[in-house]
Amino acid sequence: MAVVVMFGGVVVHAVARADTVWNSAWVDSIAASPDSTARPVSGPLTLSQALRLSARHHPTLTAALWSGRADVERARDEAHWANPTVEASLENFGGGFGSSIEEGTLQLGQPLGFGRRGAASRVATTLEARTRADLESQLVQVLRETADAFLDAWVLERRVALLADAETVGRAAIDAAHERTRIGAAPATEGLRAETEWAQRAAERRQAEAELAQARNTLARQWGEQTASFDTLVLPPPTAATLPAESLEERVDRHPDVLRAAADTVVAAARVHAASVQRRPELTLNGGVRYLKELDETGFVASVTAPLPLWNSGRSLVTAAEAERRAAVAREREVRRRVLGEFEGAAERMTAASEALEMSNARALPAARQAVEQLESGYRRGRFTYLDTVDGRRSLLDLRLLVLDTTRDYWRARLTIEGLTTGTSQKEQSP
Repeated sequence: MAVVVMFGGVVVHAVARADTVWNSAWVDSIAASPDSTARPVSGPLTLSQALRLSARHHPTLTAALWSGRADVERARDEAHWANPTVEASLENFGGGFGSSIEEGTLQLGQPLGFGRRGAASRVATTLEARTRADLESQLVQVLRETADAFLDAWVLERRVALLADAETVGRAAIDAAHERTRIGAAPATEGLRAETEWAQRAAERRQAEAELAQARNTLARQWGEQTASFDTLVLPPPTAATLPAESLEERVDRHPDVLRAAADTVVAAARVHAASVQRRPELTLNGGVRYLKELDETGFVASVTAPLPLWNSGRSLVTAAEAERRAAVAREREVRRRVLGEFEGAAERMTAASEALEMSNARALPAARQAVEQLESGYRRGRFTYLDTVDGRRSLLDLRLLVLDTTRDYWRARLTIEGLTTGTSQKEQSP
């Protein structure tokens, strides 16, 4: 059902759909100028904001828009009336005729082009629809690239924070180990192990920081910035996996890539019709006036001309156009199969990631934190060795890093599912 949607101060007409962070980017992509320049981004950056910036300013979309417009304008030019011709002639003069029987003729000719303009106009209309479909398909690809870049940077940002926390804990562990060695409760090697563990965490943090800086710049380049100027990245928490209520066939039919392939098929069919029309001889209607000097009178002349298709009947052009139409149909079928597999795979990945996150947050993480607390408390009382404590901390850190990676997998699968169809949302999903 068509509704009026407002987002970012822009009002557009859209089809009401479930609110998703993915589709909030479509409003700005439709309303914004493709030549506008993104302002430097400051403060926290949400996934929705990153998608909107890319939809507005990514150069791929600008190129697709202007390239498509060029194709449409060329087709529209072919749909115009052919320009008329003017012909002036002078006959029966000079030589043995003298000048007494001169004849002067002035004619205008107009190619009629029966059916040609209509066929060309049909091609232009189908190309315009294909341009829109191509732009939507390009936009989905850009949004996916932006989402991947955002999620990679988000994971690295959280990884740096976790490693920094581990480094702080490691520093405190060094002091505790030295104190235990001083009072004779542990050998000197315990302090050495603590120093080694701390150095390892510090090295991992520095490496993660370097990767994060590169990932942030990669994300910023999605909307034209060379260096990232935003602060932290904000990602909504994962929710329970729920698949769309509409049927799979409906979503596949509305996938931007499927719409683009279907538009290609329609364009190819229109070009088959145009090639068939081109085989018809083009009639040219001529008319004008003729002056006879001998009689000193002026009369009218009229004629019709048409080419004879003796050497080239245009059959090969029709055959070629039909071959292109069949190729477009085959590509459309292949795109549908690919999209179907893409949806099914994304649905399975989202369900698996959602279940893994639920299990980790409900059981694994609380149990790991409790175990680490018990190990550290027992270590201070001399019940456990330092190696036991280190193993516990490493296990907790690995589990928290695994949760980050699983969260990224969840969002990638979810955005793949949500990006299967175009549309707009009525409001931005709160982070």
